Amino acid sequence: MWGWRLVFWSVLLLATVVSVPGCGDAVTPAPAPVAVNGHGPEPGPPPVVDEPGPPPVVDEPGPPPVVDEPGPPPVVDEPGPPPVVENPSRPGKVSKPVRPPPPGKSFEIVTRQDRRWAIVAAGVVLDKTLISDLADAGGLFGIDVVATDASVLKVVPVIRRFPQLIVEFAAGRWTPRQVILNERTTVADLRAVASMREVRRLDLSACRVGDSELAELDKMVGLESLGLPPTTSDGIGPTLIRLRSLRDLSLEATRVTAATIAVLPRGLESLNLSGTSIDDAAVEHLRRLPGLKQLWLDETPVGDKSLAVVSTRTTIEVLGLTGTAISSGGIKQLVGLAKLTSLHLAETSIDDEALGVLVSMKQLKFLDVTETGLSVDARQTLVESLRPSDVRVDLDALVQAVDETNGRMELALARIARVTRNSDGQVVALNIFDPKFSDIGMGMLG
Repeated sequence: MWGWRLVFWSVLLLATVVSVPGCGDAVTPAPAPVAVNGHGPEPGPPPVVDEPGPPPVVDEPGPPPVVDEPGPPPVVDEPGPPPVVENPSRPGKVSKPVRPPPPGKSFEIVTRQDRRWAIVAAGVVLDKTLISDLADAGGLFGIDVVATDASVLKVVPVIRRFPQLIVEFAAGRWTPRQVILNERTTVADLRAVASMREVRRLDLSACRVGDSELAELDKMVGLESLGLPPTTSDGIGPTLIRLRSLRDLSLEATRVTAATIAVLPRGLESLNLSGTSIDDAAVEHLRRLPGLKQLWLDETPVGDKSLAVVSTRTTIEVLGLTGTAISSGGIKQLVGLAKLTSLHLAETSIDDEALGVLVSMKQLKFLDVTETGLSVDARQTLVESLRPSDVRVDLDALVQAVDETNGRMELALARIARVTRNSDGQVVALNIFDPKFSDIGMGMLG
C-alpha cells in the first residue's frame, strides 16, 4: 500500500515539475490516476495548482500593410516661363521673368539705326569672359546690359573697358564721360558712379534720392556738369561747395532756397533755377558768380528787381524769363547785355512798350515773345527788324497755314475759312473761323 502511494506521489511531483509554466515549453496536463485492484486511489492532498499569472502578452494584429495601388503616371510639368526673380535693391521695379540666355550665347548683335549693338541676355554675368567676347565682336556702337539687371557697380568694368561706346544698363545710360541715372537708382548705384573719376557730366534729375544720399557726390571733384533731382533741398549746399570744377548746374524744380544760392561754386557758367521758389532776394546772391553765361529763371516768382542784378552779369548769353513777373519797364535794364544772344520772354506781361528795347538788341539770334501782350503790328515789326534771327511770335493763322502748305494760298485758305466761289471759280466770300487770323493775314489777302 505504501509502495503505491510512494509511486503516486512521485509521479505527481514529476508532473508538477515538468509543467511549471513560464519556461517557454508547452504545458502538458498530468496523467489521470490509475486504479489499483479495482479500487480508486485513496484520496490524498489536493494537487498543487499554480495560480494563473497574467496572460501572456500577445501582439494584436495591426492593420494590414498598405500596398500602393498603381495610380496615374507622375505628372511631368511642361516647360513654362522661368520663375520671377526679385531684386530687392531696385525700389519701385516691376519684376519681370528672367530668361536664361540661349545655350552658348551670352549676347547677340543687332542693328539699331544702322549702328551695331550688343544685346546681353538676361542671366549673364558681367565678368571678364563676357568683356573679352564683346571685345572680339568689334565694330560696336553700343552695349545693352539692361536685361541682366546688373547694378552700376557690376557695369563699371564694362564701361571702363569700352569708354568710347554707349552702355545702357538698368539704372541708366553711359555716354562718353557722361552718366544719366533714372528712378531705379539706389544709393549703392550712386556710390559706384561717384567712384568713377572719368565722369564729367552727371544727370540725376529723374532719380529719387535725397540730400543725404547725394552727399556721395562730394568725391567727384572733377565733375563739370550736374543735374539734381526734385527731392534736392538746402542740405545739398555742403556737397556743392566741394565741387569746385562744376561749370553747369541744374536745380530745376528742386526745393532749394536762397541758402543754397549763397554757397554755389563761383566758377559756374550755367545755372538753371526754373520751377523753384527763388525770388528777387535770392537772385541777389548771383552777384558772386562772375562768369555766368546762361541763367534760367523760368516759372519763378522773380520780377523787375531781379533784372537789375542780372544786368550786372555782363557775361550772360542766354536768359530764360518765361512765365515770370517781369514787365516792359524791367526789360529796359537788359540793354547793356551785349553778349545776350538768346532771350525767352514767353508768357509774360510785356507789351508794345518793350518793342523799342527789343528791336535795339540786334545781337539776338533767338527771341520768344509768344503769349505776351505784344500787338500784331509789334510782332510783325520784331520779325522784320531782327531778321534773320529766330523770332517766335504768335503766328497769324493764314501765315501759319501758308507755311504748312508750302506757299499754296488756296490750300491755306481752306484750312482757316469756308470759301465761297462763283461760277467762274473766283472767291466771292470768306468766312474765317480761325481765331488767330489777324491784320497780318488780312494784309496778305489785300
